[in-house]
Amino acid sequence: MRLSQDGFRIVDIPPANQILLDSFENLPLDEFCGGKQRFHRFSQYKVSFSDDRWQLEPLPHRPLVQGTQYNNRSGGLKRDIPPVQVDCSKWVDAAFKSLELDTGRSWHFDINQYRVISTPDIKGISVPEGAHQDGHHYVLIFVFRRHAITGSVLSLLPLNGEPPLLQQVIEENQVIALDDTRMKHDASPIQPISEYGYRDYFGTALNPWEERRYGEAFESQTLAARTLELSE
Repeated sequence: MRLSQDGFRIVDIPPANQILLDSFENLPLDEFCGGKQRFHRFSQYKVSFSDDRWQLEPLPHRPLVQGTQYNNRSGGLKRDIPPVQVDCSKWVDAAFKSLELDTGRSWHFDINQYRVISTPDIKGISVPEGAHQDGHHYVLIFVFRRHAITGSVLSLLPLNGEPPLLQQVIEENQVIALDDTRMKHDASPIQPISEYGYRDYFGTALNPWEERRYGEAFESQTLAARTLELSE
């Protein structure tokens, strides 16, 4: 993947069609985020390049699992999140081509489909765990719609505590890719311009297939680390 010297890059993607936009209307509430503001679906894929495009092969559905060293809120838990229901291959293909992802290998790809809402009574927090890494090789954030909001400023933070590499709003029809091994990322809450606003986006993760974060062995190892941590 071709990133900047600082380890990130922003590229444009085609606007979402109505089918994709409509799919954000029926996301279930994320019970693990600690509020009423985030709605969430989750799926995992094997991604390979053939016939001049990136092909997404859905993997058997499994829970979302992260280590506690990456997520201090819901790390070490099996999060049962309903699967993504829309074909998003057009936008993934466009992003991967623009980022010059290595076509000679297959990849493990996670998609978290989110809507974050904000009202006068609901704070639009999209990142309840705060500044964090996700424990993958790359993280990509696809923004499809910012409806009647301000905020959601993305910060990329070096691991050595130096000043942010980036503090910027990722606009509609943009993707930011970053090297998750080199930095933490965070986003400020959204605020509604009037009574109700929302942001529709994918938070995704990418790993070489041979280093995939998927399957029973990965989950068992991650959960075992959580058990050991609690016993110490």
